[in-house]
Amino acid sequence: RYETRWEPYGDTEISDLSGAVSTCVAEANMAASDARRDKVSSQSSGGGFTAGFANAMSASIAEKSARDTVMTSCMNAYGFSKSRICVSNC
Repeated sequence: RYETRWEPYGDTEISDLSGAVSTCVAEANMAASDARRDKVSSQSSGGGFTAGFANAMSASIAEKSARDTVMTSCMNAYGFSKSRICVSNC
């Protein structure tokens, strides 16, 4: 089983992790909200269930992508990188 963790690099101390995470989560959530709002406002209404479902999926994908991109960028700026680590059955 693998887990994704934020690992320090360079001179970064692991004790800085909680501050970086709280700052970056706030930034990532704002970016996700903006991305969803922008995507929804650019979509047309109508087209029935299928079009509505596609619009909702598109907005969700834009939201997740923005959140992940901003979180990774922000954490990198604080000296942390995302790592996949084997935690059992290695």
